[in-house]
Amino acid sequence: VATQSRNGAELRRIIDLRRDLTGLFSALQDAETGQRGYLLTGDPAYLAPYENAIGAIARRQTAIAAAGDVARTEDVEALKRLAADKLTELNETVTLFKAGRVDEAVDVVRSGRGKDTMDQIRYLVEGLRAEEYQVLTQRQDRAASSADWLQGAVAAAITIIILLGALVITDARRRNRRVTESQASLAAANHALIESARRRDVLEDQLRQSQKMEAMGQLTGGMAHDFNNML
Repeated sequence: VATQSRNGAELRRIIDLRRDLTGLFSALQDAETGQRGYLLTGDPAYLAPYENAIGAIARRQTAIAAAGDVARTEDVEALKRLAADKLTELNETVTLFKAGRVDEAVDVVRSGRGKDTMDQIRYLVEGLRAEEYQVLTQRQDRAASSADWLQGAVAAAITIIILLGALVITDARRRNRRVTESQASLAAANHALIESARRRDVLEDQLRQSQKMEAMGQLTGGMAHDFNNML
């Protein structure tokens, strides 16, 4: 259970990290779109999505830093620096345009510096997402393996329980048979004891009858002796 809980937490971390990486790149694109719209039209309305995107970028960076893997700390730090460079470039052009230095702002855009930065950001984001996807796949494979192992363990446990139940039933039957045999033996012994007592009573009765007959014979013989003396 603990292993499944850890795997579940890791899967959620990876999914959230991939979402934040995608969100960061999307927010940078939104900020760049707002900046370009403002530079092309001079309409301040484009600055609202630009500023909102900047706030979203900060939140995504914080989430990525908190969820990043130690093994990819350098890539995360590089992504953070590149995002800061991109925001600096965007802010620079917006500031120049607001100051009326439109040509200088356009020159910054045309220099290709912002494009190079976005290309590097795209490369890092795709690399981090690919690595996290690989980790996600490995986690899912391990989770599936753990599930298979758990099913096997449950099946083995059920088999053991069935075997133990069979042993218990067999033992109970053997014990019951022994008890039945013991009861039968006890009943036979009790019957033999009762029969022995009955026979003893018969013998004692016969003995008493014999003693009575002997006493009567002695009494009759004495009387005959006395009568003979009188004659």
